[in-house]
Formats: sequence, C-alpha cells, structure tokens
Amino acid sequence: MSITILLLALLVGAIGFIVVAARRMQGQSLTGQMFRRAFQYMLLYAMLLVVANGAAALLARAFGSTPDFDEPLLFAQSVTAVVIGLPITALLIWWIVRAHRKEPEERESLIFQAYLTTSALTGAAMTAAKLTEGLTSALGSQIFDGDALGHLIMWLIVWVVHWRVIRRTLGQTNAVAHLLLGSTIGLVLAAGGLIDLLATSLEMLTGTQILVGSFVPLGSAAGLFVSGALLWIVYWLISASKLPRGTTWHAYVLLLGVAGGLLTGLVGAQALLWRGLVNLLGDPMPFVTWFEWPQALAALIIGAMIWWYHRDLLDAATHTPLHRVYQYLVSGIGAIAAAAGVGLLVVALVDSITPAQLSHEPINTLLGGLTLIIVGAPLWWSHWRLVQRAAAEDPGVELTATPRRIYLIVLVGAAVITVVIALIAAVAALMADAIENQLSLTTLYDVRTELGYLTAGLTIIAYHAAVLRQDSRNAPAKTETTTPDVSSTKAGRLILVGPLDPTLATTVHKRFDRPVEFLASNTGETWNADAVLAQIEAHNADDDLLIIAREQGLETRPISEVRNLQ
Repeated sequence: MSITILLLALLVGAIGFIVVAARRMQGQSLTGQMFRRAFQYMLLYAMLLVVANGAAALLARAFGSTPDFDEPLLFAQSVTAVVIGLPITALLIWWIVRAHRKEPEERESLIFQAYLTTSALTGAAMTAAKLTEGLTSALGSQIFDGDALGHLIMWLIVWVVHWRVIRRTLGQTNAVAHLLLGSTIGLVLAAGGLIDLLATSLEMLTGTQILVGSFVPLGSAAGLFVSGALLWIVYWLISASKLPRGTTWHAYVLLLGVAGGLLTGLVGAQALLWRGLVNLLGDPMPFVTWFEWPQALAALIIGAMIWWYHRDLLDAATHTPLHRVYQYLVSGIGAIAAAAGVGLLVVALVDSITPAQLSHEPINTLLGGLTLIIVGAPLWWSHWRLVQRAAAEDPGVELTATPRRIYLIVLVGAAVITVVIALIAAVAALMADAIENQLSLTTLYDVRTELGYLTAGLTIIAYHAAVLRQDSRNAPAKTETTTPDVSSTKAGRLILVGPLDPTLATTVHKRFDRPVEFLASNTGETWNADAVLAQIEAHNADDDLLIIAREQGLETRPISEVRNLQ
C-alpha cells in the first residue's frame, strides 16, 4: 500500500513538475546544461536505489534473515551493488557538489529540486512500508523480522539524509511540494491504518471469527497506522502546517483533507445505513459486500475526524474567496452522491421488471439508492442554500465568482460526458440484440447500469444547467471600459514586491479596482492572499502602497512615506 501511495504522490509531483517547467521554459530553448543536469540526477537516483537495496539486503542478512530462495547469485548481487555502486554514487555526488560551488544557481534548477523531492519521498515511503512489516510481525505474529529491520534502517538513512539536504539547500518555496506530498502519504497511510485498527478491534469485541489469527490483522493495522502517523507528524504537524497559506497549501487542505475526509465519511455512512436497512427491510441472505459494518463505522468516524480537522484550518470568516471554494466543493460532493442515488433507483426499477433475481435483489438495490440520497441530498442542500443566499444578497459578486462558474461548468460538463458515454454503450447493446433478433427484457437488464448513469447525469444537467441560464440572465451586464488615465485616477496604486502571482493581481484588482503592479523578486517567500487583502483594507484607498513579502510576514508602507525616508 505504501508503494502504491508513493507512486500516486510521485505522479502528482511529476505533473506539477511538468507544469512548472513549462512555465519556466516559455521563450527558452533547450541547452546542453539542461541535458547534463537531467543525466546527472537521473543516474544518481538510479544508483541510490541500487545501493540502498543492496546495502539493505546485506544488513538484513546480518540480522539473521535470508531470502526464501537463498542463491549465491542474490548475495553476489547485493555485494556488487555496494562495492561497485557506492563509489559511483560518491563520484556523482562529488561532481554535483563541485558544480554547485562553481555555479550556485544550480540549486535553483527544477531537476535538482525534483531529484531531492523524489529521493526523500522514496525514502519516507519505504521507511513506512518496512516499519509496517516489522510491526506486523512483532505485534501480530510475535516474531522478529530481520529483513524488515535491515531495510528500515537503510531507507531511514536515505530519508533523513535527503531531508537534511533539502533543509539546507532549498528555499521554503521550493520545498513546498516535498512537504505536502509527504503529508499526503502520511495522512493516507495513517487514516487507512486507523480505520483498519478500529474495524479489527470492533470485530474482535463482537466475537467475529478472524480467519488468519486474532492478532495478525491487528498488528498489520497498528503497523500501518504508526508508520503513517510518523510521516504525517514529521511532514505536516512539524513542517507543512507552518508554511505560508498560499494556493498550494489551501489546495492540499481542501482536496485531500476536506474532500478526502468527507468522501471517506460518506462512504462509511452510506454503507452502514445500507447494511442496516437491508437487514431490517431487505433480503440479507444474498447480501454480500466487501464493506462490513465495522469497516463502515470506522470509515465514518475517521473520515469525519479528518474532515473536521482540515475544515477548522480554513478561515472561519464567511463570504471570503476561500470559504466560497469550500462551500462549492462540499456541495458538489453532495450533489454527485444524491444523483448516484437517483441512478440506483432506476437500476432497482429495471431489476424488478427483468429476470434479475438470480444475481440481484431489487429491494437491496432500491435501499442502496435511497441511502445515497439520504446521505448526499442534505449535505448538498445545506451548503448550496448558503451559496444561493449569498447570490441573492450580492449577485454582482457571487454570480460572477470564479468558484461558482467552475462548480457549475465542471458538474454539467462531467455529467454530459457521462451521459454521452452511457448512451453510446446502451445503444450499442440494443443494436447488437436487434441485429440478432434478441430484443427482450434481458436486453433491458443488460443495459440497466447504463440507464442508471444516464439518469444520474441527466439529473445533474437538468438542475445545474438551469442555474447556469439563470445566472447568465441575472448577472450584472458588463460595461465597456476604457483605459484609465493613471494620473487622474483617484484610487492609489498597489506595488507588490515578491514572486510574480497573476492570480493574486487579478483578485486584488477585482476587489479594490486599483492598479496593481509587481516588482518580481526571488525572495523565497509566497504570497498569502488573505493577508494582502487585509493589509490593503487597513490603509487609505487614496495612498499608493508598497507591499513587500518578507520571511517574517508582509511589510506595507505608503510610497510617499518611503520617498520621505529617502
């Protein structure tokens, strides 16, 4: 599981690396220096994996562990990886350090940052994986796992070394990706381990027979939780939670913490409610699901905790841009859940009139759809009602807000794609049976899933497309603007000294209708949009302001005061 999460985190990081690289490469051509850097760091990463695995295998043998197929070739490969690979790795490191001393800007290269991030995350994920294996053996089977201990020590060294290099060489801005991706791995592992730990404990308390032994699943869950919690504490509580609250930081909190925790809790609540209703009103005999009630209850509790924690990290003030994003995000999750419930109702209807009893119980499917609606509809309406109230109070701001347009367009667009794909699949199945003169209720049964997707998609389209049309009619008309004369404008200019942030410039200009200029400066800091807006509001609107992003916070001065100081 740790390796899977690592691969997903590296995939996200790779996408981010490509996006940032594309921005930096605009107007630039590839050079030999870029290829040299890519060769250096890719080779160094490959040698790191070879040496670490070889040394870990030798260390595991020192602790008394031998492979299941202990062949001389395996031992020779481990020795060769250390004896040959270690000098090559040392030579590469010397070459890179020498290049950094001659050209300090090497530390600012994206490929160097990508290497450090990838290596540190690999060490962290492998440390978590081997710690999980070791604790599973120690707590579950009461045996000593020398192989897990040997690999744990070696990958812990890899992680710590690269962590220290990152702290010494990368600025805070360049280390954000490493900290947030590490926090992601830690949170997912810790949450999964805690769900398994709570579910296994409930199964043992209720006397459920566990096939592999009472303490093996308990030890596995405890090992996963401890390893994930270690990463999350180091990456998030100690480091990432103290970062400036910029766009990337808020994206992590909203997408992983709020949305991830909410989805986990909703899945648990729906499974728990569904299973209960099936036992009371449905047919529990053929009811087989991978999600038993202890797992459902555990997912509900842990998901709700994760949602609550990350929601409290957001700005508590209402009608802020961040609060608006949160409301639309939760509304979208609730709307999708409710629409999926409506689609399941259609599937249940088709099951009831077709020969589905051999493999499905229509009453169970019906209860599944009802539980999705019961869970998703209140969640959607409780947040959508607040959004609509804000739109009624201030249509000029709310109806043209970017989060609202993204919410409506993404929901309608995704629903349209779903409807088109389901329609093509359903028509293809119908045509196939028609060509063979086999149209019957069995054909309808075969396309019942596609009919469910069609209904769910059309439900979302019907309502939200109407909202889009209404917004278009009620939104304030755009007025033709001419280029203002800066000398005659009353509002003062805003000059921001720090990293270039077009999104912040657009937000500030829309909020205050004042000219915004950037003096790009690579200070290693990021802009806190909420703090910038607060600083502007605290000063006279007629003054030209100079806002500087510093390590200890924002420094704001009227330009006239700066001139007087000079």
